[in-house]
Order: sequence, then C-alpha cells, then structure tokens
Amino acid sequence: MKLNLDSYMRRAIQLAKQVSPGFKKPYVGALLVSLSGDIVGERHQEYLNGTGFLVHAERRALDNAEEMAKGCSLITTLEPCDGVSDNQPFRPCSKLIVERGIHTVIFGLINNSP
Repeated sequence: MKLNLDSYMRRAIQLAKQVSPGFKKPYVGALLVSLSGDIVGERHQEYLNGTGFLVHAERRALDNAEEMAKGCSLITTLEPCDGVSDNQPFRPCSKLIVERGIHTVIFGLINNSP
C-alpha cells in the first residue's frame, strides 16, 4: 500500500503544534502508520512530570502504539535523536526505533542538535 505522506506529515505538524506555548523549539510531532495505512500511535514531545527531562515525540508515539508499532512507518517532523544529552537521559530514539522493529522512518527536518 502506498502511504499518503503529505497527509501524515500534516498530522505530525498538527501534533507538534499541540506542544505547550513557550516550549523550546523546534516543536516535534510523530506518528506511527501501519502497513494498511492506519495511525496506530501518535504524540508530541513533552516534559516528564516536573523533572525537566524532555520525552521525545518518537518515544511517546512508540509507547502509545505499544506492540502495534512493529513493522510500522514512523513519520516525524524532526530527525530522531542519536545520542543522550543533558535533557534526554533515555536511550536515543534511533536505538528505540530499531528495537521496536520500525520498518521506515520519514522525517521533515534534519536534527542539527549536538
């Protein structure tokens, strides 16, 4: 099945716009699309309850999809992170994506963060 990438990326952008005002940019939204074209998980980035640690949109979308994530395509507004930083104590999203068996990753912007 051919994915309608324009509509999925528009949805990811809508999710990114749901980030709380004043949030450090870029705002990120991510969703998981099954082979049949169904959205099985979606989220935007968010700070972890009062800790100051940022939970990335990709991680939140993967958690939202649970076991349905395997074999899906990940559509995200920003290239998934590939390292741990001071504001991201979790495993890098790129490793989590591989562990969860994501088939394809499509992102809107290259991540230039260190």
